[in-house]
Amino acid sequence: MPELTRRLGIARSTVYKMMKERGFPRPVKLTGRAVAWREVDVVAYVDKHTPNP
Repeated sequence: MPELTRRLGIARSTVYKMMKERGFPRPVKLTGRAVAWREVDVVAYVDKHTPNP
């Protein structure tokens, strides 16, 4: 989560809000308490939801 929020420049709460409202990719469970997001999924989401200049 820290790297995701840093790279996207958004707050943790915004990530959860986007997952609920806008179809942001769900995390992949790594262990009992650890999750991660697949970079390819995040990049595809950002590309889809970022206006082209």
